[in-house]
Amino acid sequence: MNFAFISMILISNHFLEDGYLMNEEIDKKGKPNVIMAVLPLVITIVLLIYLVVIKGGAPHIAIICAIAVTALMSRFRGYHWKEMLDSMVKAASTTLPTMGIVMLIGMLVGSWVITGTVPLLIVYGFKVISPGFFLPTVLLVSALISLATGTSWGTLGTIGLAFMGIGAGIGVPAYLTAGAIVSGAFFGDKVSPLSDTTNFCSGLVGVNLYKHIVQMMPSTIPAMVISFILYWVLGMEYAGAEISTAGTEEIVTALTTTFKLSPVLLLPPVVVIVLAVKKVPPLPTMFSGILIATILAVITQGAGLEAILGTVMYGYWSNTGVEIVDTLLSKGGLNSMLWIAALMILAVAFSGLLQLTRSIEVLIETVVSFVRGIGSAVVSASVSMLLLIYTSDLYIAYTVTARVFSPVFRGKGYSGTNVSRILENSGTMMTALVPWGAAGVYVTAMLGVPTLKYAPVAFACWLPLIFDALWGFSGKFLPKATDEEKEEWVQEDRLIARDGQLIPASQLKVSQL
Repeated sequence: MNFAFISMILISNHFLEDGYLMNEEIDKKGKPNVIMAVLPLVITIVLLIYLVVIKGGAPHIAIICAIAVTALMSRFRGYHWKEMLDSMVKAASTTLPTMGIVMLIGMLVGSWVITGTVPLLIVYGFKVISPGFFLPTVLLVSALISLATGTSWGTLGTIGLAFMGIGAGIGVPAYLTAGAIVSGAFFGDKVSPLSDTTNFCSGLVGVNLYKHIVQMMPSTIPAMVISFILYWVLGMEYAGAEISTAGTEEIVTALTTTFKLSPVLLLPPVVVIVLAVKKVPPLPTMFSGILIATILAVITQGAGLEAILGTVMYGYWSNTGVEIVDTLLSKGGLNSMLWIAALMILAVAFSGLLQLTRSIEVLIETVVSFVRGIGSAVVSASVSMLLLIYTSDLYIAYTVTARVFSPVFRGKGYSGTNVSRILENSGTMMTALVPWGAAGVYVTAMLGVPTLKYAPVAFACWLPLIFDALWGFSGKFLPKATDEEKEEWVQEDRLIARDGQLIPASQLKVSQL
């Protein structure tokens, strides 16, 4: 099968390069119709559902097939192979900074396990956490760590692993623990001024970072309060659980006999949090956490250079003989992130092809055509964002949704912070619930729980969508643009959607906006 697949690619490439499908008789066409725009996405979704959800396979092959089908359709619409390839390469190149962070996270997780930091957090957790209040504690601590560091992925791979171990020890189902971790981690990521997504969304729409964060509170605070209550209610079932059960003692014994645990092992996370608060960029911050952890691994655990290098590259392999512990700690390593990196490249390359062929543009313009009042604008923007994160890449979803809906909100006189809030609530928070998305795949790989199992109980991820719709149709918490913001529209010549047309703001007076 591999030989046949490779042969098919080589033959297709031969035809394309030698001109069998590259003749100049096919003129490039304009926008595709709705059916042609929808078809590649439908094929992608069908393949993903069949291969990932039903068969439990990897999403990579489905996306490769979708790229092949879309490229073939695009060729017969007049697009040439070179420009399609260029669009995919250009889009994929935008993932390089993110992939650097992803790979460092893998190294960070491995180093924090071999040095004993993660095992120490698990042991301390058994001592201080009340079983009945476990899930609310997981929510709050995950949120605070993510808020302080600006990274949901780093939170999941460190304190998240520790919470999974504690939850297993007191008998809390893994999907509930994972749901609380994901809720807290992505909440903190969304509102942290250190987060890449928070800065990206506010900058993309052209609004002040802190105004953007404040504008998210009307949907974020109620969602977190409700989530806290729900986790407290769900956790009451385990209020009578004893921390000193045989299973828990077995876990603690395995950890304390395998690692030499002491408070000094908390130094790596403390350093990472301090550097993040001081707004040191993510790459040097994470590298510092890795470096300190590896030094401590030598000093406290007696780890050799070969073992340390093997762990940061291939991950830590636990062999305590206790299945729960071995499953929990056998994580991390740069190599473990390559699967995710490949998925990111393919997903963004596919989105680049869809952008070139204007399929995404047609789909969103179709949605926008139904927009009438501000309530429908809010819901349409949310639906478009969801459509994009389930069919392409998060950052492409941010960019396209902001580009299409910012003029709509400006045309109605509303502040851009309304758009940036939608980007975060429908994108940042929901991306962890996409089974084939990079975040969903990472959560499953790190916590060992399938996306479809933890998604329903990741309350803080999807509740903000409900509040966005509620505020949209009620007209509450939807600030109008200030004169200062309108002046910025004019100075920067932002587009305004009026009567089905896009008008440069420079052609209007501030009083007309």
